[in-house]
Amino acid sequence: MSSAPRTVPRMQQGIVIPVIEYAAYNHSFLSTGAIEEIVLADRIPVAPMTQIGLSLRIHKRNIVAGASYQIIVRGINPSDRDGADFVWATDLGSTAATTGTTNPTTVPGVMQLTTIITNVQQPMIRVVLKATGPSSAGNFYIVISGDLVMRTG
Repeated sequence: MSSAPRTVPRMQQGIVIPVIEYAAYNHSFLSTGAIEEIVLADRIPVAPMTQIGLSLRIHKRNIVAGASYQIIVRGINPSDRDGADFVWATDLGSTAATTGTTNPTTVPGVMQLTTIITNVQQPMIRVVLKATGPSSAGNFYIVISGDLVMRTG
């Protein structure tokens, strides 16, 4: 009795790049509605990639009402001629806003981009932490780490 060979679907090639080091970010000083952005990872080459995702670990958080954190991925094209980074006007992707009780609902927890990034036309990306100030004074900090998950084909 012979059996036909089993067909295994073709696996996508991919890599995981740790881009967000385990670190605490404290924004208790921000005033109502103020925004601060911190570049977490810069000039990450993505030219051969067809899909880009992000696995974000929320280790700890204490976020006062009205405040939020968000991780944003932007396309960039640096220039060797004048040293400037040309940044695509539209964000390529982002996580949902992280508040005191949501996204993720429990801590420690994992978050991801709201959609997988595809069809990137810029040669590199930048990963940014965006903090939006609270409606009243209080604790406003987060401890995070994370990896880019990128696939070809």
